[in-house]
Amino acid sequence: MLKIIIFSFFSLHLCQGISLPEVRQDVQTRYHYQCYVCNSLDEGVACDDTNTGELMDCLQANTGCRITQGSGGETNFYERSCAEENNSSLSVCNTNSVDGVTDHECICKGDGCNKNWQKAGETGETTPSPSGGKQCYRCSNLDGGECSDYVVGEKVTCEPPMDKGCFISSIEDIYIRDCGESTEDFCMDNESGHSCHCTADLCNEDFYNAGDGNGTLPTEDPTLKCYVCETGQGDKPCDEFGPGELEQCPEYRSVGCLLSKSKVTDSSLSVYRR
Repeated sequence: MLKIIIFSFFSLHLCQGISLPEVRQDVQTRYHYQCYVCNSLDEGVACDDTNTGELMDCLQANTGCRITQGSGGETNFYERSCAEENNSSLSVCNTNSVDGVTDHECICKGDGCNKNWQKAGETGETTPSPSGGKQCYRCSNLDGGECSDYVVGEKVTCEPPMDKGCFISSIEDIYIRDCGESTEDFCMDNESGHSCHCTADLCNEDFYNAGDGNGTLPTEDPTLKCYVCETGQGDKPCDEFGPGELEQCPEYRSVGCLLSKSKVTDSSLSVYRR
Protein backbone atom coordinates (compact mmCIF):
# COMPACT_ATOMS: atom_id res chain seq x y z
CA MET A 1 0.00 0.00 0.00
CA LEU A 2 2.87 2.35 0.85
CA LYS A 3 4.49 1.67 -2.56
CA ILE A 4 1.27 2.68 -4.38
CA ILE A 5 1.03 5.97 -2.43
CA ILE A 6 4.71 6.84 -3.12
CA PHE A 7 4.30 6.04 -6.89
CA SER A 8 1.15 8.18 -7.15
CA PHE A 9 2.91 11.08 -5.37
CA PHE A 10 5.90 11.09 -7.72
CA SER A 11 3.68 10.64 -10.84
CA LEU A 12 1.56 13.62 -9.85
CA HIS A 13 4.56 15.91 -9.37
CA LEU A 14 6.24 14.66 -12.52
CA CYS A 15 3.19 15.58 -14.64
CA GLN A 16 2.86 18.97 -12.95
CA GLY A 17 6.49 19.76 -13.60
CA ILE A 18 6.41 19.16 -17.37
CA SER A 19 4.63 21.63 -19.66
CA LEU A 20 3.79 20.19 -23.10
CA PRO A 21 4.55 22.46 -26.07
CA GLU A 22 1.55 24.22 -27.58
CA VAL A 23 0.54 23.33 -31.13
CA ARG A 24 0.69 26.55 -33.15
CA GLN A 25 -2.65 27.42 -34.68
CA ASP A 26 -1.12 28.38 -38.03
CA VAL A 27 0.75 25.05 -38.27
CA GLN A 28 -2.38 23.15 -37.32
CA THR A 29 -4.60 24.72 -40.00
CA ARG A 30 -2.01 25.59 -42.67
CA TYR A 31 -1.81 23.13 -45.55
CA HIS A 32 0.93 23.94 -48.07
CA TYR A 33 -0.67 26.65 -50.20
CA GLN A 34 -0.89 30.39 -49.93
CA CYS A 35 -3.26 32.12 -52.33
CA TYR A 36 -4.07 35.70 -53.24
CA VAL A 37 -7.51 36.68 -51.93
CA CYS A 38 -9.71 39.55 -53.16
CA ASN A 39 -13.21 40.15 -54.52
CA SER A 40 -14.22 43.23 -56.51
CA LEU A 41 -17.81 42.87 -55.24
CA ASP A 42 -16.68 43.66 -51.68
CA GLU A 43 -17.07 47.35 -50.93
CA GLY A 44 -13.80 49.27 -51.03
CA VAL A 45 -11.79 46.30 -52.33
CA ALA A 46 -9.76 46.67 -55.53
CA CYS A 47 -9.46 43.38 -57.41
CA ASP A 48 -8.42 43.22 -61.05
CA ASP A 49 -5.46 42.33 -63.27
CA THR A 50 -3.08 44.57 -61.31
CA ASN A 51 -4.68 44.58 -57.82
CA THR A 52 -4.07 41.03 -56.62
CA GLY A 53 -5.20 41.29 -53.01
CA GLU A 54 -3.32 39.79 -50.05
CA LEU A 55 -1.36 36.52 -50.02
CA MET A 56 -3.10 34.45 -47.35
CA ASP A 57 -2.81 30.96 -45.83
CA CYS A 58 -5.40 28.45 -47.05
CA LEU A 59 -7.11 25.94 -44.78
CA GLN A 60 -6.33 22.24 -44.94
CA ALA A 61 -9.42 21.56 -47.07
CA ASN A 62 -8.16 23.90 -49.78
CA THR A 63 -6.02 22.13 -52.36
CA GLY A 64 -5.34 24.98 -54.79
CA CYS A 65 -5.92 28.61 -55.74
CA ARG A 66 -8.55 30.20 -57.98
CA ILE A 67 -8.75 33.30 -60.19
CA THR A 68 -12.14 34.18 -61.69
CA GLN A 69 -13.56 36.92 -63.92
CA GLY A 70 -17.31 37.15 -64.54
CA SER A 71 -19.47 39.22 -66.87
CA GLY A 72 -23.01 39.45 -68.15
CA GLY A 73 -24.84 39.92 -64.85
CA GLU A 74 -25.87 43.12 -63.10
CA THR A 75 -22.22 43.77 -62.23
CA ASN A 76 -19.00 42.37 -63.68
CA PHE A 77 -16.71 40.89 -61.05
CA TYR A 78 -13.14 39.74 -60.42
CA GLU A 79 -12.15 37.33 -57.65
CA ARG A 80 -9.12 35.49 -56.27
CA SER A 81 -9.48 32.85 -53.57
CA CYS A 82 -8.44 29.46 -52.20
CA ALA A 83 -10.00 26.48 -54.01
CA GLU A 84 -11.06 22.96 -53.13
CA GLU A 85 -12.10 21.56 -56.50
CA ASN A 86 -8.80 20.74 -58.22
CA ASN A 87 -7.30 17.49 -57.01
CA SER A 88 -5.02 17.03 -60.02
CA SER A 89 -1.44 18.18 -60.29
CA LEU A 90 -2.24 20.44 -63.28
CA SER A 91 -3.86 23.84 -63.66
CA VAL A 92 -7.39 23.77 -65.06
CA CYS A 93 -9.07 26.69 -66.87
CA ASN A 94 -12.66 26.73 -68.12
CA THR A 95 -15.55 28.99 -69.09
CA ASN A 96 -19.15 28.46 -67.97
CA SER A 97 -22.38 30.33 -68.60
CA VAL A 98 -25.56 30.16 -66.50
CA ASP A 99 -28.60 32.41 -66.94
CA GLY A 100 -26.68 34.88 -69.08
CA VAL A 101 -23.76 35.22 -66.65
CA THR A 102 -20.43 33.98 -68.04
CA ASP A 103 -17.42 33.35 -65.84
CA HIS A 104 -13.91 32.30 -66.78
CA GLU A 105 -11.70 30.77 -64.11
CA CYS A 106 -8.42 28.96 -63.57
CA ILE A 107 -7.70 26.66 -60.62
CA CYS A 108 -4.00 26.08 -60.01
CA LYS A 109 -1.50 24.47 -57.63
CA GLY A 110 1.34 26.35 -55.91
CA ASP A 111 1.81 29.30 -53.56
CA GLY A 112 0.49 32.51 -55.12
CA CYS A 113 -0.28 30.82 -58.47
CA ASN A 114 -3.47 32.90 -58.83
CA LYS A 115 -1.58 36.18 -58.99
CA ASN A 116 -2.32 36.49 -62.72
CA TRP A 117 -3.83 34.45 -65.54
CA GLN A 118 -0.52 33.38 -67.04
CA LYS A 119 0.82 32.08 -63.74
CA ALA A 120 -2.50 30.27 -63.15
CA GLY A 121 -2.00 28.32 -66.37
CA GLU A 122 -4.10 30.31 -68.84
CA THR A 123 -3.19 29.34 -72.40
CA GLY A 124 -6.19 30.77 -74.28
CA GLU A 125 -7.74 27.31 -74.51
CA THR A 126 -10.49 26.10 -72.20
CA THR A 127 -11.24 22.62 -70.94
CA PRO A 128 -14.54 21.02 -71.97
CA SER A 129 -17.41 21.59 -69.56
CA PRO A 130 -18.22 18.70 -67.18
CA SER A 131 -21.37 18.01 -69.23
CA GLY A 132 -19.36 17.72 -72.45
CA GLY A 133 -21.61 20.41 -73.93
CA LYS A 134 -20.89 22.33 -77.10
CA GLN A 135 -19.76 25.92 -77.24
CA CYS A 136 -22.17 28.13 -79.16
CA TYR A 137 -22.88 31.78 -79.79
CA ARG A 138 -25.91 33.17 -77.92
CA CYS A 139 -27.86 36.31 -78.76
CA SER A 140 -31.40 37.49 -79.53
CA ASN A 141 -32.88 40.82 -80.58
CA LEU A 142 -36.44 39.83 -79.64
CA ASP A 143 -36.28 41.89 -76.43
CA GLY A 144 -34.11 44.73 -77.65
CA GLY A 145 -30.78 42.88 -77.46
CA GLU A 146 -28.14 43.04 -80.18
CA CYS A 147 -28.15 40.18 -82.66
CA SER A 148 -27.80 40.30 -86.45
CA ASP A 149 -25.82 38.98 -89.40
CA TYR A 150 -22.70 40.56 -87.92
CA VAL A 151 -23.43 40.71 -84.17
CA VAL A 152 -23.04 37.09 -83.07
CA GLY A 153 -23.39 37.48 -79.30
CA GLU A 154 -21.37 35.82 -76.54
CA LYS A 155 -19.67 32.44 -76.51
CA VAL A 156 -21.35 30.06 -74.02
CA THR A 157 -20.84 26.46 -72.91
CA CYS A 158 -24.16 24.66 -73.38
CA GLU A 159 -25.84 22.78 -70.55
CA PRO A 160 -28.05 19.64 -70.77
CA PRO A 161 -30.39 18.97 -72.41
CA MET A 162 -29.53 21.76 -74.88
CA ASP A 163 -25.90 20.70 -75.21
CA LYS A 164 -25.78 18.66 -78.42
CA GLY A 165 -25.31 21.47 -80.95
CA CYS A 166 -25.98 25.09 -81.92
CA PHE A 167 -28.67 26.85 -83.94
CA ILE A 168 -29.21 30.12 -85.74
CA SER A 169 -32.55 31.40 -86.97
CA SER A 170 -33.96 34.53 -88.57
CA ILE A 171 -37.29 35.84 -89.75
CA GLU A 172 -37.41 39.32 -91.22
CA ASP A 173 -35.12 41.34 -88.90
CA ILE A 174 -35.37 38.98 -85.90
CA TYR A 175 -32.24 36.91 -85.19
CA ILE A 176 -31.62 34.25 -82.57
CA ARG A 177 -28.49 32.20 -81.82
CA ASP A 178 -28.37 29.63 -79.02
CA CYS A 179 -27.64 26.04 -77.98
CA GLY A 180 -29.65 23.15 -79.40
CA GLU A 181 -30.65 19.60 -78.48
CA SER A 182 -30.49 17.85 -81.85
CA THR A 183 -27.54 15.68 -82.86
CA GLU A 184 -28.18 16.32 -86.58
CA ASP A 185 -26.95 19.01 -89.00
CA PHE A 186 -29.76 20.56 -91.04
CA CYS A 187 -31.33 23.79 -92.33
CA MET A 188 -35.06 24.38 -92.81
CA ASP A 189 -37.75 26.93 -93.60
CA ASN A 190 -41.09 27.09 -91.78
CA GLU A 191 -43.49 29.59 -90.20
CA SER A 192 -40.73 30.54 -87.76
CA GLY A 193 -38.43 31.64 -90.58
CA HIS A 194 -35.14 30.19 -91.77
CA SER A 195 -33.01 28.21 -89.32
CA CYS A 196 -29.97 25.95 -89.24
CA HIS A 197 -28.83 23.48 -86.58
CA CYS A 198 -25.21 22.33 -86.51
CA THR A 199 -23.06 20.18 -84.24
CA ALA A 200 -19.57 21.76 -84.32
CA ASP A 201 -18.39 24.22 -81.66
CA LEU A 202 -19.35 27.84 -82.48
CA CYS A 203 -20.83 26.74 -85.82
CA ASN A 204 -23.77 29.16 -85.47
CA GLU A 205 -21.65 32.24 -86.18
CA ASP A 206 -23.58 32.67 -89.46
CA PHE A 207 -25.78 30.64 -91.78
CA TYR A 208 -22.91 29.67 -94.05
CA ASN A 209 -20.88 28.11 -91.21
CA ALA A 210 -24.04 26.50 -89.88
CA GLY A 211 -24.34 24.53 -93.12
CA ASP A 212 -26.65 26.69 -95.24
CA GLY A 213 -25.81 25.92 -98.88
CA ASN A 214 -27.37 29.09 -100.33
CA GLY A 215 -24.13 31.08 -100.12
CA THR A 216 -21.15 31.13 -102.45
CA LEU A 217 -17.65 31.78 -101.17
CA PRO A 218 -15.52 34.39 -102.95
CA THR A 219 -13.13 32.91 -105.48
CA GLU A 220 -10.86 34.01 -108.30
CA ASP A 221 -12.33 31.41 -110.65
CA PRO A 222 -13.53 33.24 -113.84
CA THR A 223 -16.47 30.81 -114.00
CA LEU A 224 -17.90 32.20 -110.75
CA LYS A 225 -21.68 32.05 -110.37
CA CYS A 226 -23.65 34.32 -108.04
CA TYR A 227 -27.30 34.86 -107.15
CA VAL A 228 -28.60 38.05 -108.77
CA CYS A 229 -31.66 40.03 -107.68
CA GLU A 230 -32.87 43.35 -106.24
CA THR A 231 -35.93 43.96 -104.10
CA GLY A 232 -38.77 45.39 -106.20
CA GLN A 233 -37.08 44.52 -109.50
CA GLY A 234 -38.27 41.57 -111.59
CA ASP A 235 -40.86 38.87 -110.97
CA LYS A 236 -39.01 36.79 -108.38
CA PRO A 237 -38.75 37.84 -104.71
CA CYS A 238 -35.46 39.19 -103.44
CA ASP A 239 -35.22 39.07 -99.65
CA GLU A 240 -33.77 36.95 -96.84
CA PHE A 241 -35.22 33.75 -98.31
CA GLY A 242 -35.60 34.70 -101.99
CA PRO A 243 -32.08 34.66 -103.44
CA GLY A 244 -33.03 35.34 -107.06
CA GLU A 245 -31.48 33.54 -110.04
CA LEU A 246 -28.05 31.89 -110.06
CA GLU A 247 -26.18 33.54 -112.95
CA GLN A 248 -22.76 33.24 -114.58
CA CYS A 249 -20.56 36.24 -113.73
CA PRO A 250 -18.62 37.99 -116.51
CA GLU A 251 -14.87 37.54 -116.23
CA TYR A 252 -14.23 41.18 -115.33
CA ARG A 253 -16.65 40.89 -112.38
CA SER A 254 -15.75 37.43 -111.10
CA VAL A 255 -13.85 38.39 -107.92
CA GLY A 256 -16.73 37.46 -105.59
CA CYS A 257 -20.45 37.66 -104.83
CA LEU A 258 -22.29 40.54 -103.16
CA LEU A 259 -25.15 40.51 -100.68
CA SER A 260 -26.38 43.83 -99.29
CA LYS A 261 -29.30 44.88 -97.14
CA SER A 262 -30.41 48.46 -96.53
CA LYS A 263 -33.32 50.12 -94.75
CA VAL A 264 -35.87 52.27 -96.57
CA THR A 265 -36.07 55.72 -94.95
CA ASP A 266 -39.16 56.18 -92.71
CA SER A 267 -40.19 52.57 -93.32
CA SER A 268 -39.74 49.12 -91.83
CA LEU A 269 -38.99 47.70 -95.28
CA SER A 270 -35.54 46.49 -96.30
CA VAL A 271 -33.98 46.42 -99.76
CA TYR A 272 -31.89 43.40 -100.66
CA ARG A 273 -29.40 43.32 -103.51
CA ARG A 274 -27.40 40.36 -104.78
